[in-house]
Amino acid sequence: MTLPDKVDYHDYYLLIKNPIAMDMISHRIASTYYKSLKELIADFNLMFDNAMTYNEDGSMVYGDATHLKNIFLASLERLAPGGQLKVTEADNEMASRLHQEKRKRPRESNDSGGLKVRLNLGSKKSKLGEYD
Repeated sequence: MTLPDKVDYHDYYLLIKNPIAMDMISHRIASTYYKSLKELIADFNLMFDNAMTYNEDGSMVYGDATHLKNIFLASLERLAPGGQLKVTEADNEMASRLHQEKRKRPRESNDSGGLKVRLNLGSKKSKLGEYD
């Protein structure tokens, strides 16, 4: 969920060159950091791969990372077959309504118009703890 403490897990930062955790991905989603689905997928894969690199095969964290990665990839294939988001008529109608509502309200932030994505990876809670 969060990066490991740098004092307690200093070896993590020696081994893992690009640390990332779920809280960072969540913040990036909320801030429209991602400009494409490909960027979002890359960060999720990096997070899972980091957990499997640092933790031993057979450990609970390694197993959880593997399981969550499989859930993520299956959900991704269902929601975006071949890396392309499925957009339904209902999605278009909702986007149109939101756009109309947004035009009626005064602008409150510097919205860059980036991609906003909400993912539901299932009902099981992660056991990754503070490791990733």
